[in-house]
Amino acid sequence: MRALRSFLTTCILVLCSSSFTSAQFTIPQQVYSTIHRPAGYDWQELKSPHFRVIYPSGLDSLARRTAMILEQQYPKASQLTGGSLTNFPVVLTTYNDLTNGFVTPLNFRSEFDAAPFKGKSLNPKSGDWLETVLPHELVHALQGNVTVAGSSGSLIRLISPDFARSVNFYPPVGVHEGLAVHHESTRVFDNGGRNNYPYYINQFSANVASNDPWSAGQIFQTSGYTLPLNRHYISGSAFTRWLHQTYGEEVSNNAIRYHYKYFFLGYGFALKQVTGKWPSELYADYIAAQKQNERVRQNDIGTSTQQHHQILETPFKGVRLNRPIWTSPSTIAYHGIHYNGIRGLYSYDLNSKKASRIKELFAVADYSFDLSLSRNEMLISEYLPERLYNGAYKATPRIVALEDGSMKSIANQDRIYSPTFAKDGYLALQTHLASADVIHISSEGEVTTLAHFTGAHPVEIKTNPSNPDQIALIVNRRGLQALWLTTPSTIQQDVLQPPNIAFEDASIFDLSWHPNEQKLLFSSDKGEALNIYELNLTTGDVLQLTNALFNAYEGSYSPDGSAIAFIQQGNQEQKIAVLREEHFYNQRVPRDKFIQGSDLRSQLEKPLLGSELSTEAAAWPTKKYGDASWLKPRTILPVLKDRVGTLQFGASLQSIDVLRSQQYYAEITGIQDRLWYDLRYSNKTFWPGFKVRAYSNPSFGVFADVGGSPFSYMLQERGFSFEVPMTFDLNSTTRSRYLYFSPKLTTEQFRYFDLAANSLSDFESQYKAGFYSQLSWNVLSLTRSVQPVAGVSLFGFLDHALNDPDIIIAFGNNNRGAVTLNDRWAAYYGINGYVSPLRKYNQSLKWDIQFLQQSDDLLYSVSTIIPEAFSSDAFRRPTNTSQSFNNLARFSTRYTIPLVYADDGGMLLPLYLRSIYLTTFSHTITDLNQSDIVEASRSVIGAGIHFQLNLSNINIDLGFGISYEPTRSNSKFVFGDF
Repeated sequence: MRALRSFLTTCILVLCSSSFTSAQFTIPQQVYSTIHRPAGYDWQELKSPHFRVIYPSGLDSLARRTAMILEQQYPKASQLTGGSLTNFPVVLTTYNDLTNGFVTPLNFRSEFDAAPFKGKSLNPKSGDWLETVLPHELVHALQGNVTVAGSSGSLIRLISPDFARSVNFYPPVGVHEGLAVHHESTRVFDNGGRNNYPYYINQFSANVASNDPWSAGQIFQTSGYTLPLNRHYISGSAFTRWLHQTYGEEVSNNAIRYHYKYFFLGYGFALKQVTGKWPSELYADYIAAQKQNERVRQNDIGTSTQQHHQILETPFKGVRLNRPIWTSPSTIAYHGIHYNGIRGLYSYDLNSKKASRIKELFAVADYSFDLSLSRNEMLISEYLPERLYNGAYKATPRIVALEDGSMKSIANQDRIYSPTFAKDGYLALQTHLASADVIHISSEGEVTTLAHFTGAHPVEIKTNPSNPDQIALIVNRRGLQALWLTTPSTIQQDVLQPPNIAFEDASIFDLSWHPNEQKLLFSSDKGEALNIYELNLTTGDVLQLTNALFNAYEGSYSPDGSAIAFIQQGNQEQKIAVLREEHFYNQRVPRDKFIQGSDLRSQLEKPLLGSELSTEAAAWPTKKYGDASWLKPRTILPVLKDRVGTLQFGASLQSIDVLRSQQYYAEITGIQDRLWYDLRYSNKTFWPGFKVRAYSNPSFGVFADVGGSPFSYMLQERGFSFEVPMTFDLNSTTRSRYLYFSPKLTTEQFRYFDLAANSLSDFESQYKAGFYSQLSWNVLSLTRSVQPVAGVSLFGFLDHALNDPDIIIAFGNNNRGAVTLNDRWAAYYGINGYVSPLRKYNQSLKWDIQFLQQSDDLLYSVSTIIPEAFSSDAFRRPTNTSQSFNNLARFSTRYTIPLVYADDGGMLLPLYLRSIYLTTFSHTITDLNQSDIVEASRSVIGAGIHFQLNLSNINIDLGFGISYEPTRSNSKFVFGDF
């Protein structure tokens, strides 16, 4: 009995927590959803001892290498987490340049894109993208599959292994990311991983050195509105590193297992059990150690050039700026992301100290731009989405005219990034599976491959503006990210030779040529922080130009070379700094600091991760993807519905295949001594796919006047529907732009019962056609938006009965009545828009106009258009009357005023406050059938306060408000979403 109570309590907690929205508890219906993937990939499957690698046809070697890395890392990651895996699905995709990898507990699997990673977020010394992402995601998979006999999580496995795994993902995300970063930094390659990467750890150092370091509650929680948005990685990994150094490598394993048994107590309580200290005590020890480490680190740096540089202050808050490039002696162009400003390319005037936007765009994260002063043009690469498929973005090179922000494409192909001007066109990098090729783009847009890489991947390419035959090229070969100087015609041969500049324990980034001289700027994480360096090609000397406390990177020369602009890491922000030539650090890098000879050869020839399993891996079998195992239910959930005081109860069974291309949902319930069903199947193995549904469902109502008194009834509706949902992405990168359209055909039968389940009529057949459509255009949300600040969205539902039968109903004492359904139809449509008169303060006004028009025999409830702010009798059909509100219109407004972006909480109790904001709202609804629609209208006004919270990883928007209807002096307390 005790076990049963524990089981039921745990089920309720998990089910409720997984579906907490607008401060209301509901049991979720369909847990899984399907997606489209590009056609023609002919998916295959490779089986290793612990994994199923699912991949597109033709990528056998890539899939086998994936499995080898995972199998080689499996025992190390399993020991760290205490988890185990069997037949775990790993999906390898090759169609997305916006590179990512993830593990999800729902439809438990790992998925990652094979394209090379772009930008600085990951440590180049970790190796290539596969060697970086796979060990990290493996830790997440093993964390999610810890089992402890007799625990709360193990009981949940009886209804859903996926929900049981969600218990392991219940601690704040920083717990998981911290352990995965710890693994990649200590158990894969020496000096690899983000905890050995100055760019990464100095974002943490800048915060620790401030007067307001991250609190105990902020260590693990995701940051909703405060930079850096990857704080849970940075601080989570710092705390995990300290925790393991202090309490041993078993500490996380033990905490995970304890938490799995008693997850409802929180992860902080689990830490108390394995360390003997409450989180507040742990935090005090941790922060004291970090501050001491930071004092030592800064002493090692010595005198910093930060006291001499000029920080450019923009009019925005929460700035993340990248790649400043001088466009004249007094202007600098850069890419910017802000709390209250639009993402894109900007220009800063050093004289007026004002910034202006050149072009809104979603740039590729390496921000490898190039400038032509003579043309007043900038080369960039931006992400553009596939029109028909989910989550597929292609890097596309463009020219931006700095004068007016106009853009044009330069190539007839995509997946191209890091473009640079060349003598007779352009040079760039183009994604090729898990690496990239160096390509030439002619002035007509034709693409020619100049160099192909095996066991390496190019990172950035730049042409010398004063000598177009000279190219600087950064290549990462086996974790050594170094600089090669080459020419367009000799790249393939030159990269086989030793690099021109390579540091033993540091990487090279951010190329920028001197406008007139044979000098090249780059940045490197040699030492305690990233700094700007200068290579003099004439003398071969390398000078360190900055000596930053934290990070200085992405430098560029002023037009006369007398100053450099670069990005300076501060506490939570990255801003542009300008350093004049007289303040350059100018410390020469000794030649013995460069890696050479046998050490260089050893690094360049370092074996691939997992290569020791190559003989065993050759025997791992492959086959065409596809099996029926997904038909077994992944999740079984209770179904509870209140039907006018009577409980309809049962269960739902649901599942989905690994690629999320097919999914089913089956709900079986009982009420009134009858079984009811709702069966749904979705197929997206091709575009556009389809959805089908077969159902037999009850509904309850009241005939208004039967023999002088109301008569309650139950209506059975059974039928079949066929739907074809289609989504077209209209370039939703910086703003939401998409069109959704879903036509639907339904055939159904229905009959009436009294509440004693006695039949009152025979089945009658009805056929309906309809559609739902939505167009979202230029809907813009900024980092600190609690609702969008610009754009419009249109929507429309239309349903029409193709035939309307006359239903003969028999009541008691052999009386007979008739229900005549006359040409039933319904249209619900409208438009809503967003404006931000005070965008500087992240305030926003939403307005919407809606219409609900239908036949006298209503298809939709009038509650469809009536907000909760009205009293319950608003526009309801009165008893004993034929009046029907079938032509309603509504105008609403909602103004949001953020008060506090707290972004703080606790560790012991993982309750986290993201923001507090006010809303004022108004709703006016009128009956368009009346001659005087003003007289026929009803209006409410109201206001409330909202708290955006996290309970661990569960998002909650808790709202409390008051509505008031002046014409009737009605007031109402509103709770939830308003």
